[in-house]
Amino acid sequence: GVHELLVTLVDLLGGETPSRTATPWTPLLTGDWLERRAPLVARTARGKPQHAIRRDFFKLIVKPSSKALYHLDKDPLEQTSSKTQRPELLRELDRELERFKKRYADRPAPERFALAPERRAALTAMGYAAGELGGE
Repeated sequence: GVHELLVTLVDLLGGETPSRTATPWTPLLTGDWLERRAPLVARTARGKPQHAIRRDFFKLIVKPSSKALYHLDKDPLEQTSSKTQRPELLRELDRELERFKKRYADRPAPERFALAPERRAALTAMGYAAGELGGE
């Protein structure tokens, strides 16, 4: 709320905030949020195993029989894999994903959850959900 706004203003003006109890919104205003400091990792909860790792503008998708590397700034719809142009980045992200999988291997997949039909339809229309989500 207001505290975050004040911290953001001080950050934009180049000052130092005495407290780190609030996160400045500066990255949202400057576009720096697009370049992540830590990678973002995802996995499918059901069905065929699939993992993805995203760092900065690159996303690696690993399926049981294939790997694809996308430059999201140039290819936001993930149509053309860049794995042959950036083999070193593919290997680096793949190693990082393997470390993540080993670290969290003992965690179960997320439980199914109840979702109202209109919300499921909205998520499906946006491409975020497909098939049965369960719990209805």
